[in-house]
Amino acid sequence: MVTRPLRVAPLVVSALFAFYVLFTPSSDVPSGVAHLGTIIHVTLFAMLAVTSRFAGIGTLVTAVWLAAFGGLSELAQGALPIGRTTSLQDWFADLVGVAAGLVVFSLASSVTKRARRASTPAAPRPRPSAK
Repeated sequence: MVTRPLRVAPLVVSALFAFYVLFTPSSDVPSGVAHLGTIIHVTLFAMLAVTSRFAGIGTLVTAVWLAAFGGLSELAQGALPIGRTTSLQDWFADLVGVAAGLVVFSLASSVTKRARRASTPAAPRPRPSAK
């Protein structure tokens, strides 16, 4: 069994990485690959959704906090002097990433539970007593 602090650690690392990626000045953002920004947003928010669920945060709370974080980060990108702009397309990519991450976590969780049940030996059945 993984302890609570160990379950939260991947989310903390993922969130710090997300802040770094989302608030990097535009001059440091790589370009040249078609739709790279969209791919990054989807992947980043899928990672945040998986690590949020792994930390024990519920599905609905995860979806809400990440939707809010994505929207607020887009507004902040447009407001901060980092040479970035607010993008509705990026926020939509964030939401797609959240949905994908929640699906991946749900599937992985189901497989893990099924495997755990299959590897647990069944309790012996009591024999009927002979009278």
